[in-house]
Amino acid sequence: MSDNGQTIERALRRRGVRLTRARRAVLDALLQTERHLTAAQVHSLGRQSCPSLSLASVYRTLALLQSLGHVQPVHGDDECQSYAIAPAAHSHQLICSSCGMTYAFSECDLSALVAEMEARTGFRIDAHLLELRGLCPKCRDT
Repeated sequence: MSDNGQTIERALRRRGVRLTRARRAVLDALLQTERHLTAAQVHSLGRQSCPSLSLASVYRTLALLQSLGHVQPVHGDDECQSYAIAPAAHSHQLICSSCGMTYAFSECDLSALVAEMEARTGFRIDAHLLELRGLCPKCRDT
C-alpha cells in the first residue's frame, strides 16, 4: 500500500473506524489510480479484491471517507459525481476533460474574493472548492 494509503489507514484507526474488507477494497480502488472514479467504477475495481462488495457499501464508504477528509468529490458537466483521494493539505484539482487524470495543487489566492463575498452576502465562508478543467499534456499532444 502507498504512503498515502498507510496515512489514511492510521488516521481511520485513530478515529476508531474499522477498516473492514469492503472499506479496504474501496480505499485500494481509489489509491490505485490517478484518475477520479465514479462509485460504479470503484465498485467494479473493488470487487476484484472483495467479490462480495456491494454498491451500497461503496456509497457508504465514500461518504465516510469524504466526511473524514480523505476523499474529495469531483464534479463533472456530463457525468455523475466521482471521487479522488484527497491530499493531506488544503488543495484543489486540475482535471483532464479527456482522460480524467487529476492533479492536486495547493496554490489559490482567493482571500480577496472570499472577503468580498462575505461582505456582499453576510456569509461567513469557511471552506471552498476549486476545480480547473482542461487537457493534460498527453491528451493535448494527441
